[in-house]
Amino acid sequence: MRKILGKFTYLDLIIIIIIISAVVLAFYKTSDSESNIQKFTFDSLEMEKANNKFQDLNGAGKIVYSRLTGYNSINGKKETVYGQVLWSNDKEMLLNVNGSRILASNYQNRYADFYFESISLEVVGLENNTVDVILEPINVTSVNDLILNIPEEYQIYAPLSINPQKETLIQELTNELYIKENYAPITTSENNEMLNITWANPDDLRIIDQVLGDVNGVSGYITIRIFNVSNDTIENLENKYKIKKIVKLPI
Repeated sequence: MRKILGKFTYLDLIIIIIIISAVVLAFYKTSDSESNIQKFTFDSLEMEKANNKFQDLNGAGKIVYSRLTGYNSINGKKETVYGQVLWSNDKEMLLNVNGSRILASNYQNRYADFYFESISLEVVGLENNTVDVILEPINVTSVNDLILNIPEEYQIYAPLSINPQKETLIQELTNELYIKENYAPITTSENNEMLNITWANPDDLRIIDQVLGDVNGVSGYITIRIFNVSNDTIENLENKYKIKKIVKLPI
């Protein structure tokens, strides 16, 4: 053993130790040795990575829960919260914690209920019969045009050009979404001529429609994620819209 080690320089040994440490850390960040639950952990500076991982998992039809350690934004007490991830972006994560919506973010976010220091994502199961239905671009008179008459739970991702005169309503819309839904599933371009609807549910879409009114715009490709979808719903959508493709999840 000494002869083998003697062939390595100190630099070689340091490199080997770094590689082994990286492998151990990667294993720690992606698994739970005491259960079959798949876990991914991130610190407070890795929200973008956490969001990317959630989008990957959610896009594969997986049910994701999160355990957050941090501080209550109201009383400043250190707490741990645990619940199903309903929505996420690069700065925020919305959880259903015992029936209540909790918005977690960093200390700069004035809307947040919880300031996180660490994030753990846990895959606890799969959604049944989940599909992404991708529609061809359409002319949109109002956001009400994006609300579907289907019985299943669904979310929509859609880029939408809007009338530049609506610029003054964007902040009002953001405030209204945070007040009523505790998050804002929208982003806008720098000139506010493009509204990106980021995985909004029907209630969100109704609020957007009420605030903006007629937008008289054009959408990009629209992705509709439908959970527990039936064959009748797929057939009805095929009869009503021009569908580019239907992707069954998990892929």
